[in-house]
Amino acid sequence: MSLYSVTSPLPINMERRRTFNPSRIDGLQLWLDATKGLFDATSGGNPVTTDDATVARWEDQSGNSNHFTQATTNDRPKLKTYIKNNKNIIRFDGVFDSMQKTAIFTSQPYTIFFVFSFASGGRMMAGIVNNWLFGSWNGKSNRAFNGGWVFEGTSTSTAFQLATFKCNSSGSIYYQNTTQFGSSGGTGSPSGLIIGRGDAGTNPDKEPAAGDICEIVAYNKDLSATNLTLVNSYLNSKWAVY
Repeated sequence: MSLYSVTSPLPINMERRRTFNPSRIDGLQLWLDATKGLFDATSGGNPVTTDDATVARWEDQSGNSNHFTQATTNDRPKLKTYIKNNKNIIRFDGVFDSMQKTAIFTSQPYTIFFVFSFASGGRMMAGIVNNWLFGSWNGKSNRAFNGGWVFEGTSTSTAFQLATFKCNSSGSIYYQNTTQFGSSGGTGSPSGLIIGRGDAGTNPDKEPAAGDICEIVAYNKDLSATNLTLVNSYLNSKWAVY
């Protein structure tokens, strides 16, 4: 099922596409954009702009200061320049690299958009406290789990994709490139997010994944079909995913 067929949202004119950014929708909690807000210290420090430089702090553009950080030098991902649609991405090595933010998305509802590519390994995005994963696990590149499978995954593709995970009090839906792939009655939340690796609860540093992350946009709301379309159109126009 395509997002664009759900409740038949009104067409979006080109001016709205051109001027839209995620902050125009209420409930924005997290916005990580690989083209900005990268620093070499967890407290800030110097901007990271050169290819292969490590990233200690990825600043949240939502205005909520939900910055992702990595204090251990050897565990920091790298900036790679001009990789996707002539834009920079953040690369995780599948061995040590990860970044995290505690105490975020501790309950539903939430809607999370994730532009990434998966090369190999475990979890590109995971919960810190709860057994929750989004994007990849165990060699599959399109999975979602929040206490139970929303979608178990079928693909081993290494192509860039735009994945969406929606959850409210009635259940969850997983989309890949605007097409619905799975749903469940699960209502679990991550209770803190880690990217590049993760496992349930007491083992957040297990199951590393190799891959690239372009952008993460997340809301503490179950977005309407119209707003899903707006965010997906913005991300696809920027990253040329599908």
